[in-house]
Amino acid sequence: MNLLSAAIAIRKYWWLVVASGLAALAAGAFVTMNAQPEYQTTVRFYANTPSDGVLAAVQGDQFGRSRVDSYVELFGTEKLARLVITDSGLTLTPAQVISKIRASADVNTVLINITVTDTSQDEANRIGASLATQFPVLVKGIETPKGALTAPVQVEVVSGPTPGARAVSPVPARNLGIGLLAGLVLGLGLALAKEGLDTTVRSTATVRSLTGGPVLGLVPIDTDVDDNPVILDGFSRSLRAEAYRQVRTNIKFVEVDVSVKVIAVTSAVSGEGKTATTVNLALSFVNAGRRVLLIEADLRKPMISHYLGLGTSVGLTDVLVGDVALPEAMQRWGDSDLTVLVAGSTAPNPSELLESRTMVGLIERCRQQFDVVLIDAAPLLPVTDGAVVARDADGVILVVRHGSTTRNQIVNAIGAMDTVEARLLGTVMNMVPTRGADSVRRDHGVGHGNRAYFDDPRHAARVADPSADPLVARASASARADRAAAADDAGRDLPDRPPPD
Repeated sequence: MNLLSAAIAIRKYWWLVVASGLAALAAGAFVTMNAQPEYQTTVRFYANTPSDGVLAAVQGDQFGRSRVDSYVELFGTEKLARLVITDSGLTLTPAQVISKIRASADVNTVLINITVTDTSQDEANRIGASLATQFPVLVKGIETPKGALTAPVQVEVVSGPTPGARAVSPVPARNLGIGLLAGLVLGLGLALAKEGLDTTVRSTATVRSLTGGPVLGLVPIDTDVDDNPVILDGFSRSLRAEAYRQVRTNIKFVEVDVSVKVIAVTSAVSGEGKTATTVNLALSFVNAGRRVLLIEADLRKPMISHYLGLGTSVGLTDVLVGDVALPEAMQRWGDSDLTVLVAGSTAPNPSELLESRTMVGLIERCRQQFDVVLIDAAPLLPVTDGAVVARDADGVILVVRHGSTTRNQIVNAIGAMDTVEARLLGTVMNMVPTRGADSVRRDHGVGHGNRAYFDDPRHAARVADPSADPLVARASASARADRAAAADDAGRDLPDRPPPD
């Protein structure tokens, strides 16, 4: 993971970093509030080596320094601890006394520093006072040779015992600072780990690298999509409507030298939004003046009839088994140029029907009658139906859902298409956030990010007078040219309708 990926991960999961930092800060505050205060008493000793003359003084000083380290170790002995207990009258064990004492020596000196820490200020003072009297006695007893009256080294108290003015622990600022820092570090680690372990696709670069094909469009998240998956207002200026128009436009430039009239729309698994994509793309072609046939070939889970409010008594299944003629099964949607062939009766053998010669012949007949044939195919991985339909189409659009479809699912879906030699036109990335690190505006793989355009206060003026907007004027001219070409191909005049933006 490089620095850019790390920065994106932090931006994406900033809430995790903040939550972790706040949680650690709260933990630090809890520990601080419930910690028992600790007090300290300090004592300082000086190891003196009495001597006569300068040379003897130098030798004595060197001798004293060599003994200081040994004296420091004496503060961890039971002998000194028992002397302290007897002198202070404390009801402690030698181990408890030793645990409260910290001893150190200044480098290249004969000074010894003692710190006594206890939850009771009185107890710390009593232990410090006992050390001030008992440690010199212990050293004298150890250092005095047998039969001698004085020891070569004498330990004297030069400072203390000095009790602290206030409790040395807990220190709120330090505890809170350490807690916050630890929490932020933990949050950063979790964010990077979550990003590293996330196998779902979240960028057009990843999709392109996995599929080897272009990304035809990014369809943003819409909070209203569950209730209204189909954009009924063909001239809507919403981000979703613009995204489908962009997909429609990009399809023209995918295979410039090859005719692409029959397009299968599928996904790796269910729940990616392929049916809504198929229906809205069909309406987008209709709004551009095309005669469109929408075929519901997902026979196991048909949804187009529900989206468009059409009858389900007869449809594709009935045509394939020979019960109904193709023209009788088709339904015109309103007064538009959209014709729909719903799934029809429930089929016990969907794969066999879709793989039949009758299905191939049906597609060929539809190719001659319509400008665009869009087929809503089943997902590629759960069943073989989608791959069968993809094989007979001129090209396939693979719908992937941002933050849901995994890399392995895309690779396996591409493998399923390669097995039947289906041609991938490109992918449509669905449910892309409009804000944040993975937003439509940030990902420049396709499109140009129109939120600023639609958020502009002048948007109302554009709606009132579309011809005043250069963007709309260019699109209107393009739409008129498309409609004229469609009329020439069909050998008839298309009814006049408002140009799409």
